[in-house]
Amino acid sequence: MLPAKYTLETAPQPTNPDVKIAELPAATVAVRTFSGSTSIDTCQPEVEALLADLDEAKIPYASRVEWSLAAYNSPFTLPFMRTNEIHVPLNGYER
Repeated sequence: MLPAKYTLETAPQPTNPDVKIAELPAATVAVRTFSGSTSIDTCQPEVEALLADLDEAKIPYASRVEWSLAAYNSPFTLPFMRTNEIHVPLNGYER
């Protein structure tokens, strides 16, 4: 995410060639927040818990395998102090 004062055209260019700035379409997602590390082994149980909550609430989602991770802290932050989120796109909640 970029601060509101920037657009795709005015955003500073990344110095790392592996970093790309792209505009993503608006989406409605279900979110589960957790702390700790963000390896696939630690994220998968969080994904499963979020999907179970959605199933129990009968909220339709895009896919059991379509999810994303948002990690908000520096890699130097102690794992128990990190804030992470799993995002699962929902069906039928277009803006």
